[in-house]
Amino acid sequence: MFVALAPSMACQPAAAQSADAATSVDQGTAAAATTPTPAASTEGTVAPHPDFAGETERWRFRITPYLWVPGVEGTLGIGDVQTDIDQSVGDVFQTVLDDLKFAAMVDFEARKDKFIVMANVDYLNLGGSYSQAPITVNYDIDLLIVGMNLGWRFADLPVNADSRFSVDGLVGFRYSYLDMSLSAFDSSAGASAAVESNQWWIDPVIGARLQLRLGDRWRFAVRGDVGGVGGSHSSDLTWQTVLMAGYQFNDVFLLGVGWRWLSYDYDATDFVFDVTMSGPFIAFSFEF
Repeated sequence: MFVALAPSMACQPAAAQSADAATSVDQGTAAAATTPTPAASTEGTVAPHPDFAGETERWRFRITPYLWVPGVEGTLGIGDVQTDIDQSVGDVFQTVLDDLKFAAMVDFEARKDKFIVMANVDYLNLGGSYSQAPITVNYDIDLLIVGMNLGWRFADLPVNADSRFSVDGLVGFRYSYLDMSLSAFDSSAGASAAVESNQWWIDPVIGARLQLRLGDRWRFAVRGDVGGVGGSHSSDLTWQTVLMAGYQFNDVFLLGVGWRWLSYDYDATDFVFDVTMSGPFIAFSFEF
């Protein structure tokens, strides 16, 4: 029988070969023991936060009731009765105190990973009087808004070790139902007129939302949309912008304050609602 040996071992006695092998094993063991294991690199990474600002692999939900006190500027009209109005936030706030006029809303949001579902219901009960001698016009507005949006998180980026910035794209609709009454008095002629009407319309909208989470507590957000296609049951143009700063008290509760603008340019037969509403709000957000 012929056995082939490696050249480095063929000319050595068996004992020498065994000693060399043992020495090689010892050296290899020592080298393995003294060679440090490379540490995993964490440079440039930030662990996602479990709240809405970070990624989530399960469905998360947020409900946000809030109060809004908007000023109103624009044009209202029903038939032959038409008036321009310009009420500041202070004027409206005084009306809230005097006549219990108010605007209350609730937002709902669900998110799983990058997919977002958003809905909102807004109710505004606004009213007041506006004078431009010799005519004085009283108005009363009941406006119901129901909105729905689907969204996608296009970016969720680390800012530093404990802060993140996200960008969401949104598309949806805004349904509006308006019951409006106007009464006008002409002091020079001693004549008066009172009219009331209601209209509904639906506006497709497209928008975006930017969010910034600073540390574990502070939250900042900017949201906007624009839409409308014209016709008897859609605005010629509608848009809104919302700015908010919030403080996250714990994993469930966030308190936010901000300013909201909501504008309509709606004109149907014998009906005009061309107004911009803007004012401060306070929001109470619950996440689970």
